[in-house]
Amino acid sequence: MDRYLSRQDGRQVSANEIVLADGATLTVTVPGERYVRELSTSARSRAAAQWECDYEYFCMFRQQLGMGDRLALYHCQDYALQGWTGEGSYYNHQTPGTRALFKNQNRNVIYTTPGATFSEASYNWTPVWYVKPC
Repeated sequence: MDRYLSRQDGRQVSANEIVLADGATLTVTVPGERYVRELSTSARSRAAAQWECDYEYFCMFRQQLGMGDRLALYHCQDYALQGWTGEGSYYNHQTPGTRALFKNQNRNVIYTTPGATFSEASYNWTPVWYVKPC
C-alpha cells in the first residue's frame, strides 16, 4: 500500500483500498491470494473471486485472467494510468453495450472494447496511457 501511495495521489480508505484523486479505486490483492477482495467491515467475510468488479464499473487487473490488483473506474472521464504495463486483463461490467476507450500518450484512441458485459483474459497495458470507460 505504501508503494502505491508514494507514487499516486490518493487516500487509503481501508486496509487494501485507495481512492485516487481522479476518483478511481485501487484495490490491492491480499498477500498470498490471487484475486482482489474488499477488506471493509461489510465485505470482510466475502471470499476473493475471479473478475471481482461491481456492476456499472470498468475494472482493470494487473495480471491476466482477472487476477492481481484492480483499478475500478466509474465516471465518464479520462483516467491517467500510472505504472500499468505488461500483460493484464479487464472486465467491462458497465451497463449493457457501454464501450471503454483506451488511449495512447497523445490521447488518441488506440482500442475500443466490445460492449459490456465483456471480459478480456489477456491485454497488454503498455501502450495504454488513458482509459475512458464510456
